[in-house]
Amino acid sequence: MNLSVPGSSHRAQPPKLPEESQSRSLSKTSHETNVSSIHTAQSEDVRSTTKKTESKRQPYSKDDIMNQLLSFGKSPNVDNMRIGMTMLSYGVPLNQDYFEIIDNLMKGKTSSKDLESIVLSIAKNLKGNGKSISVLKQFLSNELDLTGTVKQLQQNLQALQAAMHASKDGLSPAFTQHLAAIVAAIDEKLQFYRFDKKNMLNFKVEKYVGLMKESKLFLSLLKGMDKKILTQIKDVYQQQSLKEVFEKTQKSLEKYIDHSLAYLVLSKESQFMIKADLFHFWQIPNLLASPVNNMDILIQKRNNKQNSQINEDKTTMIIKFETENIGELSIVINVIENTLIYTFNSKDGETKRIISSLVPDLIKQMEAINYKVKGVKYMDKKIPVKELLCPNFDLDRLTHISTEA
Repeated sequence: MNLSVPGSSHRAQPPKLPEESQSRSLSKTSHETNVSSIHTAQSEDVRSTTKKTESKRQPYSKDDIMNQLLSFGKSPNVDNMRIGMTMLSYGVPLNQDYFEIIDNLMKGKTSSKDLESIVLSIAKNLKGNGKSISVLKQFLSNELDLTGTVKQLQQNLQALQAAMHASKDGLSPAFTQHLAAIVAAIDEKLQFYRFDKKNMLNFKVEKYVGLMKESKLFLSLLKGMDKKILTQIKDVYQQQSLKEVFEKTQKSLEKYIDHSLAYLVLSKESQFMIKADLFHFWQIPNLLASPVNNMDILIQKRNNKQNSQINEDKTTMIIKFETENIGELSIVINVIENTLIYTFNSKDGETKRIISSLVPDLIKQMEAINYKVKGVKYMDKKIPVKELLCPNFDLDRLTHISTEA
């Protein structure tokens, strides 16, 4: 029996998305793997007889994982069993090399979210990178808050501009103007996160990555110049005030960069699972809510690992948000050139009534930007965003190959 999952043979089928005029269920489906690894319990038994040997699929037990751990010298204690089961659930081969990497990264950590984020970073071929582990944990713990992060950064950028202006008597005018221009440029580009109907189907990965790179450069600039600037200011009060603003701006830039990294990490597919649907992931402020919260956006990538760009003429977009009036709502938009098919997903019956009353306006708004709404559907379900971005196996439904003489 072998519980390792070779990357070249491991396959998983994630929740399907509606395509063109037909809706396909977004509920979690079973997963299949090559016969050399793990298989779903719903699959039919496959028996092959070669001379006196018979192979069949059967549900695996904890004893199977225990035996696999023992095969490479690991005690099947509670912690090791937990690591092994989490590895299998995310498709990571249960072998000595991967186990030891994960075990070492878990030193000093005990929570299930720590373990999941570490295993996911391995699955996404990020080699257990510390930053990627941190942001994955935030996502799994529902702590990813772009709206609050961007708002804080904008406030600190404005405070930095004001502090520089107040301290201009002790600074070079040319330097002050140069720094103010940089701050203004960063602040303007942060408007990228505002939801614009005209651009909602045209998110550019390059623009997103470019803003993160510019933020990194600006952070390096601030860290390199703060002490030099402060020594030019003679007034102790102004010096201390400017120092505090510099520190707050640096911290908010670091947090923003971490959040931006999270979206790149979550948009990266698993090296062990080949999904039917791959997505780029973003968050933008949800201006429909009061107070403003986050709106999750997923846009389907081409199903080709050599080409992770968005096909703007044929793609699927998922928008998930929540407001006080309609609760949680997920909108799946199928895009075929200039034709749109909307599927509204909600567990609240009242939401359907509210959305139905808004559909005529939606059709007019889309026509105004040269899109034709071909169909509108309603589904009584929730969209599993986490499962789409971080697909995993249901361990209760997996089987393994058993060989009997």
